[in-house]
Amino acid sequence: MSFWKLSVGDWVFASKRTRFFSFEEQFALKEIVRRISEIGLDGIDFLVTDANDWNGQRIAETRNLVKSAGLEVISVSPDIWSSWPFGSLVNPSRKERLRVVRHVKETAAIGKQLGAKLLNVWPGSDSMISPKGESYWTIWDRFVKSVAECVDNASDEGLKVTVEYKLRDPAEFQILNNSDTFMRLAESIRSSKLGACLDTGHAIQCREHLPSVVNKLAKWLFHVHLDDNYGDWDDDLPPGYVHDFSQLFEALRMVNYRGYLMFDLFPLVDPFGEVRRSKEYVQTVCSRIRSGKTWLKRRR
Repeated sequence: MSFWKLSVGDWVFASKRTRFFSFEEQFALKEIVRRISEIGLDGIDFLVTDANDWNGQRIAETRNLVKSAGLEVISVSPDIWSSWPFGSLVNPSRKERLRVVRHVKETAAIGKQLGAKLLNVWPGSDSMISPKGESYWTIWDRFVKSVAECVDNASDEGLKVTVEYKLRDPAEFQILNNSDTFMRLAESIRSSKLGACLDTGHAIQCREHLPSVVNKLAKWLFHVHLDDNYGDWDDDLPPGYVHDFSQLFEALRMVNYRGYLMFDLFPLVDPFGEVRRSKEYVQTVCSRIRSGKTWLKRRR
């Protein structure tokens, strides 16, 4: 068995679009919940693109469906990149930033009703490069203030906020691009309601050493997204596909991490199979750690 509870993002089962084609297969929530429960997961995370789509009836039906399957809603993530592709929390327009912060607040309200404890912010479209030629520190100060507003608003709904860093894609040179910039953000805001979401694929893309990142972020580590890649792009492959995650798991145990491990994948086909294989990999690594045999050969 795993040392931690496991969840998956609902977007794993949505239609996919790459630079070259789109793949429209998607699954109804009822089927998603049933099948991930059968696989043996413990929870599900939701992406909120448009808060207006989440009326009272949908929220109640979703909450009841998840609960009846023996699952929990772990986090909600406001989509702040689709509608703001050229900057959300660092947008030079105060009016647009207020719209973003309002969307985050509305997502937090939805999360509260779903029973989530976390709201995960990924500022994917927020670049450190200003199209208006503004200085880095002007952009950074704007970002810090916007995140602080999000933390306050989510806290009003009883949710903690996790922020997820990434090197690039979709924004070129994201403003929050590695674990050090997250620490600078956290030390600027200084709120017990603000934590880190460590996405292993993003850390690998940053050429970071996963066990060291866990130690660096230990006091802020509220959530972990598991995925893998070859180091040059965020492929969102199943964990263990390229790298051995045993040292990561040992580090998580050493810092007494008690949150969820969430599978954040991008399978073009057979998403449920990829989730099942991800769960089996995590269980295998945990079993080897228990037995003292932590070296795993790379799984192809």
